[in-house]
Amino acid sequence: MLKWLFTILFLYFLYRFVFHFLIPAFRVGQQVRKQMQQMRSQMEARQQSYQAATPQPNTQNTKSSPAPAGDYLAFEEVK
Repeated sequence: MLKWLFTILFLYFLYRFVFHFLIPAFRVGQQVRKQMQQMRSQMEARQQSYQAATPQPNTQNTKSSPAPAGDYLAFEEVK
């Protein structure tokens, strides 16, 4: 009789654990994954639209070569 009581209690707690903890936790995990994928796709779309809207910088260098280290640059002092 005591063995049946423990078996029934074990099955009851197992049922509660599965249906009140495992299944909801699994569903929350799936929902979080879906939301993260949506956020990632939205960020990628925004980034692509931002890159398309901004002009690309000109990569040509206006100076042909930097000034040599020994050159003296004259300046006027402002009072």
